[in-house]
Amino acid sequence: MKSRRCIAYIIDTFLIIILLGILGTILNNTNMETLQVELSRLNESFLTKEIGFVTYLNHYSDILCDLDKQKVMINVLGILFMVGYFIIVPFLTKGKTLGKWICKIKVYKQTGMTMNDYIIRAFIINGLGYLLITVLLVLFLPPFSYFLTVSVLGLIQIILVFATAFMVLYNQSGKGIEDIVTESEVILNNEVKK
Repeated sequence: MKSRRCIAYIIDTFLIIILLGILGTILNNTNMETLQVELSRLNESFLTKEIGFVTYLNHYSDILCDLDKQKVMINVLGILFMVGYFIIVPFLTKGKTLGKWICKIKVYKQTGMTMNDYIIRAFIINGLGYLLITVLLVLFLPPFSYFLTVSVLGLIQIILVFATAFMVLYNQSGKGIEDIVTESEVILNNEVKK
């Protein structure tokens, strides 16, 4: 069961990455390409010791913020896709995404999964909260504050994913953080719970 769950997560994550990559390619603009070139030059200047760490960090945060401002529309579409895929689809299919369907598992809660349960799961394990917050913060925070905040939030998101994976793989119950918070579990499709 644990391996099925991991495979389902990998399938779902891979699907999201591919679709967001396609969106990024379609909506890519010359401003983003210019910023990428500028970022490459900055990295080269730092590696060749033409600039110091503080100068590098300040310029890096400016470029990162500008890049993320250019990607706001891509990220908004990504949020909409994630809401559809990780919240609406499993709500309508009784706990299944494409990955779970392929692996013949589903999310289950004895009292029935609510839309809020799927929202909480998407915030914890799928990075929906991180993406929402970064889209909002890029519009309001100065570049360096944005860089620091996004770095900390990204680290928290990575810790959540790894902690959940560790719990699923090594915990007796096989439950992750999102399962515990929503009082749900992942079961085989034909498994009946009483």
